[in-house]
Amino acid sequence: MRTTFPFPFASSVVLLALLLIAMASSLLVSSKSGEALGQANEAIGRKSTLPVIHRRSSSEERRNNERVTFIQSKKLPSGNQAPLFKKVSLPVYSGDRFKTGNYVVNISLGSQEKVLTVALDTGSDLTWTRCARSDSSPPDQIFDPSQSSSYKNVSFNSDDCRNIISGTSDRPQDKSSTCYYGNEYADKSYTHGFFAKETLTLSSPTDKKKDFRFGCGQEIKGQFFGQVAGIMGLGRDNISIVKQTAAKYGGNFSYCLPAKEGSHGFLILGRDEGPPASFTEMLKLPNKSYYGIKLVAISVDEKPLPISKDVFQNAGFVIDSGTVITRLPKTAYDELQKAFIKAMISHGYQQVVPPRNSSLKICYDKRKIKTIPSVTFTFGGDVKVNLTKRNILYTVGKCECLAFRGNDNDSSLGIYGNQQQLTFEVIHDLPGNQIGFVHRRC
Repeated sequence: MRTTFPFPFASSVVLLALLLIAMASSLLVSSKSGEALGQANEAIGRKSTLPVIHRRSSSEERRNNERVTFIQSKKLPSGNQAPLFKKVSLPVYSGDRFKTGNYVVNISLGSQEKVLTVALDTGSDLTWTRCARSDSSPPDQIFDPSQSSSYKNVSFNSDDCRNIISGTSDRPQDKSSTCYYGNEYADKSYTHGFFAKETLTLSSPTDKKKDFRFGCGQEIKGQFFGQVAGIMGLGRDNISIVKQTAAKYGGNFSYCLPAKEGSHGFLILGRDEGPPASFTEMLKLPNKSYYGIKLVAISVDEKPLPISKDVFQNAGFVIDSGTVITRLPKTAYDELQKAFIKAMISHGYQQVVPPRNSSLKICYDKRKIKTIPSVTFTFGGDVKVNLTKRNILYTVGKCECLAFRGNDNDSSLGIYGNQQQLTFEVIHDLPGNQIGFVHRRC
């Protein structure tokens, strides 16, 4: 028996069928513009991904362009630019007039802006000046705190006094409730005095640092200082001038040391916008004041010396503006002097007897020296520093002597001295943890 349905129900079936056909067509069309939807509907429980199509109005396009212009106008720091920080430049001079082998700059201290000449030292942190007379100090290189209304001694019980130990060699002493510092240098020179705060002026009235923490030296002894007023500490500790002025200058500094007496170089606190430099990694050492670098190789006349990399790695190596002659591990120095003597013979030069009391032993008659072998230092990252004649030879009387010395062994720390840095801009990028070299005329 065949069953028949009433007409209204049949119409409903037809309408339902037409609706299903329309839905299927719609899904077919949408799958062509988004294949992911069809794949998603085939598997229940899987998330579907739909393409987003957005039609921009002319007003939206305008707002987008305005936003791009706004963002670009901010000039966010990138590469070697740090426009949010300022910079200040000071002339750098030879310290010969002050009987020191270091290089010097002029700063001003106190409300009276007393001009003082201080030696640059990247190997120490404390900036200090003479505040009491001594046999070696010229009268114009003494700071008298009683003449300044902005001078303040630091209390012995203060955090500033407690924290000074990380940037000096001795623990501070309590002297009439004030903080009395002590700092000794490698050659046993030392300075003791009051740890204080004062207004520091660098280049112009706008380049001031109020409450600058420094040493007001009362007891000063040693040959390291010569006749300068004191030391500018450019090390890595928080009491160094680099860290104390970081909020303004960004924690960057660079210098170019002049090669000739009478000429001048520069010290820049902040980021220099000079020619591009080659950068090597800045290494941290147990003594956190020092700027460590990785020496990889030394070449003479473009021929690498047969020195194991372990020799440099085991000793460690730092760059220092306060050391004149570069110190090398014994094995490295022996290979360097042997190759240099051989190359000088091929250039037609014979050694002469070194001057009496000279620590440099490989010497030549400076009247005859014209061209010499090249010497190249290679640092980490394949950064090659090609030294000039002035970096390689040091004048001692009537002689030109090889400007390197060897340590007594291979384990003592190596030091890249200021003689090898002459006419190079040496960039200390503390935020970027790198040291850069670029040859400059200074």
